[in-house]
Amino acid sequence: MLCGFLVFGAAGQATVLFAEAKTFEAKIAEARKQGNDTLLVLALADCAYSHYLSNPKQGIAEADEAIALAERVKFPRGAAKAFVYKGWCHYVLAEYAEAIRAYLQAETLAEQNGDSSSLGLALQYKANLYRRVYKDVERSFQDHAKAARLLEGKVDSADMMLLWQDLGIDEGARLHTSESVRYLEQTVRYFFEKRDTVNWLVSYAYIGEAYLLAEEYEQARPYFEEVLRIAEKTNSFRAKAMTQSRLARIYLSERRYSEAAISAKEAVEASQLAGSKDFLVDSYGALAEALRALQRFEEASDYQVLLTNLQDSLFADKMRNSLTVQQANYEAEKAQSKIQDLELQQQAQRRIGYALAIVVIVVVLAALRIWRSARAEHRALVQVEEKNRNISQQREELEQLNAQLLTANEEIQRQLTIQAEQSQQLELSQTEIQAVSDDLQEANLELRASNELLALEREALERVNTELALKNTALSEAEEFRLNMLSIVSHDLKNPINSISGLVSVLLDNPELGEREREILRYVHESGERMSALVRDLLDTAARSAGKITLQLAPTELKDITAGVLAHHIHSAARKKQQFIFNPHEEIWVTGDVRRLFQVFDNLVSNALKYSPYGSSIWIGIGRKDSSALWSVRDEGAGFTEEDKTKAFGFFQKLSAEPTGRLWNCTGEQFASKARRGKVQR
Repeated sequence: MLCGFLVFGAAGQATVLFAEAKTFEAKIAEARKQGNDTLLVLALADCAYSHYLSNPKQGIAEADEAIALAERVKFPRGAAKAFVYKGWCHYVLAEYAEAIRAYLQAETLAEQNGDSSSLGLALQYKANLYRRVYKDVERSFQDHAKAARLLEGKVDSADMMLLWQDLGIDEGARLHTSESVRYLEQTVRYFFEKRDTVNWLVSYAYIGEAYLLAEEYEQARPYFEEVLRIAEKTNSFRAKAMTQSRLARIYLSERRYSEAAISAKEAVEASQLAGSKDFLVDSYGALAEALRALQRFEEASDYQVLLTNLQDSLFADKMRNSLTVQQANYEAEKAQSKIQDLELQQQAQRRIGYALAIVVIVVVLAALRIWRSARAEHRALVQVEEKNRNISQQREELEQLNAQLLTANEEIQRQLTIQAEQSQQLELSQTEIQAVSDDLQEANLELRASNELLALEREALERVNTELALKNTALSEAEEFRLNMLSIVSHDLKNPINSISGLVSVLLDNPELGEREREILRYVHESGERMSALVRDLLDTAARSAGKITLQLAPTELKDITAGVLAHHIHSAARKKQQFIFNPHEEIWVTGDVRRLFQVFDNLVSNALKYSPYGSSIWIGIGRKDSSALWSVRDEGAGFTEEDKTKAFGFFQKLSAEPTGRLWNCTGEQFASKARRGKVQR
């Protein structure tokens, strides 16, 4: 029932955007004149957004120019903003694959540069695409909620209210009525104070939609009546189509079929004028149901055929959109994976560079130490030579003055002895320095070899980790894609099957049908019911695999559920002359999900009818066993073989027993006649 509800005042909004475009074009010209590239990027991005209604192709060109300039001047925040508005222009042109790619590029840029504002904006626009095109309300809510956390306190109140409006719409579709109304009532008050009639009407209409989806019809009615009153005054066909189709559903729930038919017919006319296929589906369905209740079977049949054809067309469009968005997601994630691989390689190269730099620093420090030691040694040698020259000179003077300077000669001898001791110590120091230098060089060689070996081992380990991460990602993507496709196909199969059942119901209501034709139509109707049950099983399987099944637990009595199941199958048992034997002696209460318990009991009783012989009995019992409740069904069918027991609890298993349904429409005499001729088969 949830449909996209576009803005009522599109013409007024286009006028505002046209005025904004003129302002941004003036800013572009001023930025070019000043040579300010940053301001030019932002002005081009804003101008691209202003053209999304009047000329989206021009908007894409302006966004591309902004992106190229931002990349050239290293301005990632501006590039991210331009990517968001480029995606919005592609969305308006129904180019959904290009739109999702642009949003994902904006998201990647914003995350890499810590730009929470651009990231929130990208998530908000991407979420709207998921809800309106892909019909994925859960994904839309998750992205909108994340955007709200990122943008809180960073955008003005009007932008935050629009984000809350999206959250309210998502919550309504998720059947979280109170949360939806809480968000939307705040936006209603805000837009009313700001005199923003367009957004006030949108919020007001979706409060009614939230109540309608929760089947709270009395609460929903006044909201739709108020929106319809304003839509008729403003001649808004889309708003009129939405409200009239919803009022028709409310009238049907109240069995006011004439009023429902009038509202549904007006909704059909408004939907055709607005070009809205979503509202047209709701209108056709409500009109066919109302006409059938009024016994206008021929008209009901015509609208049922129109509904079936339109649903087939929308189903094909939805599948194309879904596959397009899936492909875009896959390509974006694949590109992101390549970027991560390159970053890992760069990190490994940086680590190797750091290790080499450390080795070079150690070598330089060692060389510097050796150079300083050599320099000190040279200074000592120069000092020794200088002293030797002084001694020679003093000896010459002593020889001339030997007699007069005996005391000075003794001092000189003492100084010579000291110098000899210093020379010996200097030689020992040189030997030790050389030994230390040799040890240091050997240690440096060993350290270099160890570092090289460690770097190789780290590279090998990182390659293995990267390969494992890629394989795990691929497996997760494949499994998620399989479950999504199973859920989509199973969910959308319900429409054509329900259409078949609806058309057959119309034909069965025709009093002029013969008994033979009526019996054939009943068989077709029963086949449709069985196909619907199969689709429900597929949906349950997909939900169980995705972990999305939630149980609504409440106290319930087993006897009441069992009586409902038997009433559901009483006519099928009568056609095969079978009888139910059910004699409960006490009430047994359990805590469980009534709908799921009914489904389990219904499947067991249906199988008992299906595989039991004509004219047989089926026993149903309830009782207690210790602290547990016991529900049982027993029939006179063939039972399980040993091989059947090994496959009984697998998905969609085919067991050895065959249905006895081929004889359901036989009388007792026909059954006996066929048995005598040997034509009775199991």
